[in-house]
Amino acid sequence: MDPWLWQYVRTHLTQGYSPEQITGRLRRAYPDDMSKQLSAETIYAGLYMLPCGTQRSALLATLRQARKAPRPRARGTDRRGQISQHDADGRASRRDRDPHGARPLGR
Repeated sequence: MDPWLWQYVRTHLTQGYSPEQITGRLRRAYPDDMSKQLSAETIYAGLYMLPCGTQRSALLATLRQARKAPRPRARGTDRRGQISQHDADGRASRRDRDPHGARPLGR
C-alpha cells in the first residue's frame, strides 16, 4: 500500500473513523485519482495482515467492533449419520411423522 495512503488510514482510524467512512472521504476528496482510493475491505485486510504487536493492537482497538482477528468457523466433529438424543429415546423423529405431526407413521 502507498505510504501516504497508509498514513491517511492510520490517522483517520485513530480519530475514530470507520474503514467505510475513510473510504467515502477518500472518494470525495480525490474523485479522479484512483491511486488514492481503496475499499473498506482492503483497509480491514491491511489491519489484520499486520504483524502482532503494539501497532496492530492499537489500530484494532480503534475499530468499533475491536475483534483481534477474524474468528474461524467451528471445527467440530462430523455429526452426519449420528442418532440424536431425541431419536434414541424411542420417539419418532420429524421425518417419520405425517406432515401434520399427528402421530408417527407405521405404528
